[in-house]
Amino acid sequence: MINTCKTTIQQLLLILLFLMKVQLTDAQVVLFTEGFETNGEGTRYTSNTFSFCAGIPGNNPDYFLRTNTNPVLPAGCTIGFTDALTNLQGSFFWAGEDIRSSSPVPNGNPPGQITTQLINITSFVSLNVSLYLATSSNNNVRWETADSINIQASINGGPFNTVGRFMGDNIAGGRLRIDGNLDGAITGADPATVCDQLNFTRYNFAIPGTGTSLRVRLDFDQLGGTEELGIDQIQVTGVSTLPVKLLYFNASRQADQSIYLKWKTAAGSQAANFDIERSQDGIQFSLLRSVVAGNQDQFADTDHYPFVGTCYYRLKMTDVNGVITYSAVVVLQQRPIEFTIMAVWPNPVSDQATIVINAPMPVTGHISVWNMAGKKCMQLPIAVLNGQTVYHLPVQNLQEGFYILQVVDQRGTLVGKTKLLKQ
Repeated sequence: MINTCKTTIQQLLLILLFLMKVQLTDAQVVLFTEGFETNGEGTRYTSNTFSFCAGIPGNNPDYFLRTNTNPVLPAGCTIGFTDALTNLQGSFFWAGEDIRSSSPVPNGNPPGQITTQLINITSFVSLNVSLYLATSSNNNVRWETADSINIQASINGGPFNTVGRFMGDNIAGGRLRIDGNLDGAITGADPATVCDQLNFTRYNFAIPGTGTSLRVRLDFDQLGGTEELGIDQIQVTGVSTLPVKLLYFNASRQADQSIYLKWKTAAGSQAANFDIERSQDGIQFSLLRSVVAGNQDQFADTDHYPFVGTCYYRLKMTDVNGVITYSAVVVLQQRPIEFTIMAVWPNPVSDQATIVINAPMPVTGHISVWNMAGKKCMQLPIAVLNGQTVYHLPVQNLQEGFYILQVVDQRGTLVGKTKLLKQ
């Protein structure tokens, strides 16, 4: 029994952790994305891109550039990536080889860098940067401890701090791994990752702190020796700390007496769902229905509940982080319910009268015909729909003269009457 209880508790904890992970994932708002599908140099990012091929005939390539050639082979080079990369996130990506070339001049180039534009992070926390990374030929043997890819962040114009790092695990050549604790060495304390592979794989790194603006910089520092790599789809996300921002919430009465409700939220409000609440005293509210936000920012609903007097509506708004806020209360004055016999034709009538009834809600009851002496001459059941109802009344058995038509609901209440002339 004890083991069973332990198993159940463990399962519940796993479920709870899973749900927490789902909630956190859903709460992330994309603040910046760069997939290199168009040239963003000088607008979305800046870099120190370069490409040259030394030797004859161009068989000693060094480059750091945006490309859609796969395997990579820059213009003027006879040698490029040996193998094609897989799982591309589009057509273009960023490629590099021997970024700090050791030949012909040792360490002749500076580290390659890509720096994003300023990213607005106002009112966002739990910042995260992700990227896709792949490597090409000579995997398993070319990544030394002097080789690194550093993911760096600058908040509010401050210094760039490293928040993630890939580096080689051997002095004389080895595997590319993640330096989890950023201590500049691959040890047993770091995650057991192998990142030198042809398949573009997504990696995530948390950015500590928050502020109003952020720049992300990727720093590529390879000391030569054919380290071929590709980078794709850099993305920054965060969790909004603002409640749902409601732009408007309106209620209007329609011709059929229903209430049309509509509202709109600001883009990026991260609403999860809305509860439409209704009250007849403005104090005690009850749930009308719930509306899932999804990816929309404009919403509408209709309340068909008939009432007389004043009615109050409000929205209970829940964002993806579980923060609840309420809209202002919308007050709507409803007119008393009215039934109208809009038309009777032909009038005078000989055989059958067509009667048009306008009603604000469905009603069952009966229609009766009375002569001028106050005697009921006929009575038939009737079902009135919401809106207009056309009813055909047979009158061929009535004697000539004036009559009164009456519509009475199921409670015996007179809801409409008019005159009829039989000829």
